Parts: sequence; C-alpha cells; structure tokens
Amino acid sequence: MKKIFSIVLLVIVTILACLSVSANELSMERVEKEYHGAAKAISIATDSKGNVALYFDDDVINIYHPDGTFFYGLKMDVASYVCDFDSEDNLIVFTAKGDYIYYFNSKGECVKQVSKEDFMDPSALDKYYRERMNLREIDENGFQYILEASYGKTKLIQRMDDGSERVLYETESSTVTGKTIFDGIIAILFISLFGIGIFRVYRFAKSGGVQPPNNRKVNFWFNLTQIGR
Repeated sequence: MKKIFSIVLLVIVTILACLSVSANELSMERVEKEYHGAAKAISIATDSKGNVALYFDDDVINIYHPDGTFFYGLKMDVASYVCDFDSEDNLIVFTAKGDYIYYFNSKGECVKQVSKEDFMDPSALDKYYRERMNLREIDENGFQYILEASYGKTKLIQRMDDGSERVLYETESSTVTGKTIFDGIIAILFISLFGIGIFRVYRFAKSGGVQPPNNRKVNFWFNLTQIGR
C-alpha cells in the first residue's frame, strides 16, 4: 500500500514539475514600470472589466485601466506570440512555437496551461493567430480601443461614446528619432557595402575575368630568373 501511495505521489509531483517547467519557459514576470521604447506593437486585447493589454514584439506587455492609468506590466521571453483574455480575466499567451497555451493572472503567475489541440481545433489555430496579430480595434464596456502602429511609432487611443478620445500610450518622439537615425545609418552602411561589391564585380568583369598581376610578385620572379642566368 505504501509503495502504491509513493508511486502515485511521485507521478503527481512529476506532472506538477513538468507544468511548472513548461510555464517557466516563458520566464513571465510582473513589472510595475510602464514600458516606453522603440519596439513594434503587435496588437491589443481587452478583458471583461475594460482593461486593455498592449503587447510588443520584444516580449513586453502594458496593461491599462479603463480610466487610462497604467495597471501593470508583464515581461517574458518568447520568440513570437499573441494575447487574449479568458472569461476569468486571465491573460492568455499563445506562442507561435510550442504545444501549449498559457494563462497568467495579474500577478504574472501561470494559473493554467492547455495544449493547443485542446484549446482549439488545429485547423483553426493559424486563422486565430493571424486574427489576433492583425487586431487593431476593440469595442469593450462602452469604449473603443484603437491601435495605430506604424514604422517606429505606436499609439493606443481610447474613444468614448461621445466621440472624445484619450491617448493611453504613445511612443516618445525622442525614441522615434533615435530609431530612425540608427536605422538610417545601418541602411547607409549596407548600401555602401553593396555598392563596393558591385563595383569590384564590374571591374573584374571588365578586365576579362583576369585579375591584374601584382607588380611585386612579377618583379620577384623576374629577379630570380635573372640570377639563374
């Protein structure tokens, strides 16, 4: 009897450990500071209370109250993902790779995980992922949340029933300028290297595919032949 009890206990502990390891693969943690950076916004999601999550491609999520104030943030480590909320207002994280869907409470704790097959019919998973990725407007609790995400700039707007608007998040102008300058420098370097490569290929082709001899090597072998004479 003790042996059976020990085996059952070992199985339970093993299952719990596996669940913990799977969830911890995302390295999810709650942060109290609102994220402001140059990362591209992926999309938005809202819960039943009207809280809205704005999530970015560098694995950071900002969550705001309906009154526009910052609620909390989440940071994790995942290659590609989209988010949603369940009926209990747990944040759902759907990763592009992996076999599980993760549910996190407002403390950043993983409260549940289910396989993708149990979450949704496999044939509908790709469509769900694309729809969440491209979501730009949501109506929730009398508010309309609008995400404007262009190159280097993100703006999250909350529109009221009377047409008035409140900006919940906007990329700082200094961040946009810095990213633009950095990307410009990278582009110039790439174009310069590409141009040098094209020029060298052109010179090589123009010379008939034969590289001009090195004068020093020619002189060296010429002197050797002279000494032998």
